[in-house]
Amino acid sequence: YKVIVMATAATENTSAASQEKKPNSGKRKLLLTGLAIIVVLCGLAIWGWYHFYGQWNEETDDAYVNGNVVEITPLVTGTVISIGADDGDLVHEGQVLLQFDPSDAAVSLQSAEANLGKVVRQVRGLYSNVDG
Repeated sequence: YKVIVMATAATENTSAASQEKKPNSGKRKLLLTGLAIIVVLCGLAIWGWYHFYGQWNEETDDAYVNGNVVEITPLVTGTVISIGADDGDLVHEGQVLLQFDPSDAAVSLQSAEANLGKVVRQVRGLYSNVDG
């Protein structure tokens, strides 16, 4: 009889332990289900970002482009009124890069014509002295 009672007591202890573990296993199952849902949602968020944004945009933080830098020196002085190229633009031979104010050139032309007239009068004066 004692053996049967012990077996019954052991069975009662086992059934009591299993009843105590059932709420824990339910909480554990709920926790794992919640964790799985969070992982799936994170995966969907990453896939959505890549599909709708990431694959279409490129970012280069340290890009380097080799190019030739050519120094431009003006042949005349004047006021620039327009620039035909921006920083980093590709320019071709013969392309207009700068446009000067024409009034500066007009003043320079009038000054040069006045100097030419003065020199012509001096030369005529010298010829008239030689002929004379």
